[in-house]
Amino acid sequence: MFKVPMGFFESFKIIKKFNPDIIFSKGGYVAVPVVLAGKLLKKKIIIHESDANFGLASRITGLFANKILTSYEETGCKNKKVQFVGCPIRPEVIKGAKEEGYKITGFHHGKPTILVMGGSLGAMKINTVVWSALSQLIPHYQIVHICGKGKSAKVFSDFLLEKLKDHYVEYEYVDKELKHFYAIADIIISRAGANSLAEIETTGAPTIIVPLPGKYSRGDQLENAKAFRNKDKRRYKIIKNEKLTSRLLVETINELTKEKKRPVYKELFLEPTRKIATTIKSLATTA
Repeated sequence: MFKVPMGFFESFKIIKKFNPDIIFSKGGYVAVPVVLAGKLLKKKIIIHESDANFGLASRITGLFANKILTSYEETGCKNKKVQFVGCPIRPEVIKGAKEEGYKITGFHHGKPTILVMGGSLGAMKINTVVWSALSQLIPHYQIVHICGKGKSAKVFSDFLLEKLKDHYVEYEYVDKELKHFYAIADIIISRAGANSLAEIETTGAPTIIVPLPGKYSRGDQLENAKAFRNKDKRRYKIIKNEKLTSRLLVETINELTKEKKRPVYKELFLEPTRKIATTIKSLATTA
């Protein structure tokens, strides 16, 4: 917290020198001094909240914002400054190719593919449960597992991973490959970060959401998961972290195999970015 005053003075100097017409903030504590300095310099301010509920930083910066943009329609709906636009995604996410995904993984069309993601840093709880369920999953599914840096099953057995490679492939981190993994995914298992969920929605794939527990966060993932599930209760299932077991995971996966991927118009998911750009331009041209 002691860094906020220092950040305010640094922000004040930068904003005064750069002299922007508008300040756009995506939240986080680093945004607070920037927005406060901008308001003091009479700059127009737009903030975007990715999560289903406002974090402390967004609640503070929202007091000084001209517009508050949200990813979920129900977020802050009573505030007149709030405008629902959706969650912007990276355009390349919708450009994945199935054939490239199968080529990278060595998989094929013959069996359903499960994509497991634990967020940018991985999730040992999800990893451990997936590993313990492999003997039940491998006869029926192909699994792409993004486990997080330093969380690979290689610490247990390189030999085992080599034996499983026709059915199970593991990556500590992926970048450009992810869009192709999305393309081949028939079922996705993921944490409930707002950006991850926004990208998952573009796939139309049935999804098991395991939100980060409230004791490790401000509860934003729990709220994100609920809001996301409400979009398609048949295809989106929530398993709480403390209730996640290999048995429940396998049962839920088998249940979701009855649901096919939902047809999606991928270009529609670029609309939030366009709406944000339009709002910024509109505010920039008003007195």
